[in-house]
Amino acid sequence: MFVVVATAVAEVGRDHDYDWAVVEPSSMRSIIQLAGRIQRHRQCVPNSPNIMILSKNIKALLGVDVAYCKPGFEQQKDNINRGVLHLNQHDLTQLLAVDDYQVISAYPRFIEPDLKMLTFPSLEHRALIFSLFQDSNKKVEYWWLQPYLHLFGEYQSQTRFRDSRPQTEYHFFIDNEDQALSIKVRDEYSGDFVNKTELFHLAAIDNIASGNQAWFDCQYSAVYDELSDIFDKDSEQISELFGGINLNDSNKTPRFYYHPWLGVFEGKYRHSKN
Repeated sequence: MFVVVATAVAEVGRDHDYDWAVVEPSSMRSIIQLAGRIQRHRQCVPNSPNIMILSKNIKALLGVDVAYCKPGFEQQKDNINRGVLHLNQHDLTQLLAVDDYQVISAYPRFIEPDLKMLTFPSLEHRALIFSLFQDSNKKVEYWWLQPYLHLFGEYQSQTRFRDSRPQTEYHFFIDNEDQALSIKVRDEYSGDFVNKTELFHLAAIDNIASGNQAWFDCQYSAVYDELSDIFDKDSEQISELFGGINLNDSNKTPRFYYHPWLGVFEGKYRHSKN
């Protein structure tokens, strides 16, 4: 069994074909997109339910006031939206009708529901109407009513898919002699690589359950050696060619955590002390 644990990136731009999925909800659009990755190519008629939609996401479980946002369309009540995009509850057993999830299709996306009732599908339609015609900060309505709307990118520029952060390219080097791992950045003026290993903290996984192990080779030195043989280059050249990773700039200390199984990640890391 091969299990993929992914963020919302698995819903778009990925030609995946899963047998089943467990969905942490963020929006109706998100659920529909992920459903499109179930039996995407094989299209075998299922004999039993093959998608489980959790009744709440992690924010809702933690009691956050605005739970279905980023990703999602819920917004905090303010003087502009007047609460039309703020859900009174976050339990999907109350926000989704049975017909909305028993057989998942794109139907809730293009058929306008009853907007008087604030449900999971209607939240998305309300958000679209608000963005196009009611949000005084964006003033999209002026552009929307123009006869040459298709020539402008105004709406797209005001509703960015994501706000990008500055990034730095790091390279994982394996020393030719002692096989030690170091992480470096190329100096933009000299072109030389500068050691930045101190920005990374080696994470540890405690108490791994019996029978669990990585399905791939976690020894980068072995992988680099194999690539060296294939391309007839030394490990330093292989590190430069294949060891690069772009990471968001951060002021945290340490900036990143690293584990051979999990790769590089930001955020909080807890480990048990013996």
